[in-house]
Amino acid sequence: MVEKLSQGLASRWDTLAFCGCCGRGILASFLVSGIVAPTDLLKNYEPSMLKDLRVFPMRPNTEAPAHTPENVGKFYKQGTDNLPGNYDAAGMMFRKALDVSLKVKFPDIDGTLTLYQRITEAEQQQGLTPDLAEWAHQIRLDGNDAAHEEEPFSKEDAESLHTFTELVLHYLFTLPGMLAEARGVPDAPNAEQGGST
Repeated sequence: MVEKLSQGLASRWDTLAFCGCCGRGILASFLVSGIVAPTDLLKNYEPSMLKDLRVFPMRPNTEAPAHTPENVGKFYKQGTDNLPGNYDAAGMMFRKALDVSLKVKFPDIDGTLTLYQRITEAEQQQGLTPDLAEWAHQIRLDGNDAAHEEEPFSKEDAESLHTFTELVLHYLFTLPGMLAEARGVPDAPNAEQGGST
């Protein structure tokens, strides 16, 4: 298919490929400046030749929510990167993201306490709502199962843990960060933006 661009004509290419991770089909659609024969494109290919690249299905965003501290964001991303098949690893990393996020958000709570005790203390200080504390305990328990149980962690469990962790991070970091931005106040030094905006 030939399309007209402001700088001239371009060839639209659609290519079927397979994901090396999940083995499912992927469709890539892109423009190449000028009308190029397939053999010429393969012989002279350079990444700069491709314009308007679209991939279907789109790769999910695995970055942590906006305003998430960098270290917490890295643990969260490890969890989301492991979701396509490595459910035990994903579960453990979501638990670690929660653990570190509570240490960052509530530095006055003794860091030597167990995660159970830190969640309870954060709720008592009204830093976590009762519902969020319940979710945090679910992340803690499921993350423990992912690390210690003999049965493999399920896809459904890992996806639920992902949802709970994302919501907790939104509450702890994204919403306060958005409010600070609206007021013209920069983020606190320990809450540098780790996720996408």
